[in-house]
Amino acid sequence: MAKMANRKKEQIAVSAIERETFREGAYLVTDIPVGDKAPSFDGHITVFNDDSESKESYLNDVPTQVKGTGVKHFSEGTRKFPLDLAHYKNYYKRGGCLLLVVEILENTETKIFYKQLLPMSITV
Repeated sequence: MAKMANRKKEQIAVSAIERETFREGAYLVTDIPVGDKAPSFDGHITVFNDDSESKESYLNDVPTQVKGTGVKHFSEGTRKFPLDLAHYKNYYKRGGCLLLVVEILENTETKIFYKQLLPMSITV
């Protein structure tokens, strides 16, 4: 894959995640700004139990970290992605994080991988 600017990879990755929230039965709202400089977290995804997005259907906000990476072909099965120890410590302190790794082909087609990084599974 030709070198793609980090800003562009981030925009494509966030857009791919936002597209997934429009699927039928996905009662999700993203708040993942592009170009943020917050440590360890890119934003959050709000989860509802129905499509009304009302305060009665609100379930929770999930802290989210998004990593976009250019690839020549999509990975099969599980996907590894290296993170600094400081990120894991911050996820632990915050009560966990949803890590989303978005693979991006040269034609901007995407594939999303995810990992729930919950405090009980993180040892720091």
